Amino acid sequence: MTPEISLTLENGKELTASTITVGTYRKYCELMEKADDFTEKSDVVFISSQIIREVFRNQISIREINDLDAETVFATAKTIHFVMQ
Repeated sequence: MTPEISLTLENGKELTASTITVGTYRKYCELMEKADDFTEKSDVVFISSQIIREVFRNQISIREINDLDAETVFATAKTIHFVMQ
């Protein structure tokens, strides 16, 4: 059973991901493979944003992710990494 992953946006909208599909997992793996070649902080932020969008099935825009504080983005990404392991 997959633990729920929650994210509250700046506008108060609450997103919850309670299942991870095989397709989502494959996309996560593809993104993580690309991340192996990244060296810049901006690349890490970009990949984290893409992973968050994938897990929440594109219910969140890049702009909404950019509006979040860095701690929230990386805490969410860390939770997703934990679930995917």
